[in-house]
Amino acid sequence: MAIVTNKEETKTITKEELENLREIQLQTKNIIIELGEIQVMKFQLENRENNSKELFNKLIKQEEIFTKSLLEKYGTIEINPETGEINKDV
Repeated sequence: MAIVTNKEETKTITKEELENLREIQLQTKNIIIELGEIQVMKFQLENRENNSKELFNKLIKQEEIFTKSLLEKYGTIEINPETGEINKDV
């Protein structure tokens, strides 16, 4: 009695098609990595921007306090920021 097997041949794509598939997958992976790196850069820039805004707001407050103290001490004046010379003819 003969044994009958129902073995089908394994079908594969051509070598060229496989190379094309792998190239597309590699490019997709690289783009995903690139997009991730861009998101990290955006996050870092947003943090830098927020830190700069916070520092800028602190400097504005510091300037307001300093200006008020000069106004109380000298009255309305102009100051030469290079020399510190006061001009009261304002």
